[in-house]
Amino acid sequence: MRKGDASAVMDVSIPHTNGCSPKALAAPSRPPWRRPFKKEPPAYAARVDALLDATPGLTSRQLWEQVTDHTDLKVSYDTVSQYHRKRRQQAQPRT
Repeated sequence: MRKGDASAVMDVSIPHTNGCSPKALAAPSRPPWRRPFKKEPPAYAARVDALLDATPGLTSRQLWEQVTDHTDLKVSYDTVSQYHRKRRQQAQPRT
């Protein structure tokens, strides 16, 4: 190919769909909006909240021991610790 022949190659049109189907490209409008899915609180949340309300000075370890020893819930220490941390952060006023 010579330098002058490059324009002939550029004239070839290749449809670029960016991975979209022709049906999606031809759609006249966006699909209808759907309400976001709300997650329910975890099963342990009510028990942990009740324990924290009754005795607010519990550490994460004490809280986890209370939940696992006195209920039939099977929850890891890390899960209780993360929930406890989030709850403490929500309770503290931001300055």
